[in-house]
Amino acid sequence: PSAQFLFSVKSTVPASGNIAIDSVSITIIGTAQTESLYNVQYTTASPAKSPSMNTYVTTGGIVTGVYNGTTVPPTQSGYYVQTSGASAWAAVNVYDFSHAVTQGDSVTFSGLVEEYFNETEIAQVVNFTKVSSGNTLPAPILVGLNTIQNEKYEGMLVKVKDVSDVRYNATGGWYVFSDSTGGIDTVDKVFYKYSFTQGKKYNITGIVHFNYANWI
Repeated sequence: PSAQFLFSVKSTVPASGNIAIDSVSITIIGTAQTESLYNVQYTTASPAKSPSMNTYVTTGGIVTGVYNGTTVPPTQSGYYVQTSGASAWAAVNVYDFSHAVTQGDSVTFSGLVEEYFNETEIAQVVNFTKVSSGNTLPAPILVGLNTIQNEKYEGMLVKVKDVSDVRYNATGGWYVFSDSTGGIDTVDKVFYKYSFTQGKKYNITGIVHFNYANWI
């Protein structure tokens, strides 16, 4: 029914004058419902929004990738977790500045399910636990570029084979590829940069994420 909050603020700028906290927003999470990643992601609705959207859930999985923000130097701003052995609907983007993770960590946490540009993500992470480290990553799912833009692969670790570079977008720093299935998709630089040679064929393993369209 009541609580006391103490804020400690330190000025790092000499002679900066007084510091004031103008307003504070406190969210009471309450009891988060325990859900599998599959239950967080699976939907038949259109548009394909999470059935858990705007609710707090407790879930977890194996960290398959860690990405950085735009700060200089870049700091971790999120990661993807996936259920081992799953073939679809079993991964999610975790938007989390507070907890350092590496690939292969097994983690559990609670957070708010959101839709950001139609990508399901979990934010406001609390109750974070690193269960173990050094786990084997889930096996990537082999997909064609004609089927990769499917909601069920969102956040999943996938592999595409024999794809050819069609063009390079210098402004965004990404590559557009095609394959024998007739599909076209984009390989972005979220996790690391790689310079592809036009005309050569590649096998690429990565995570399907959403940035106005499903990309690897």
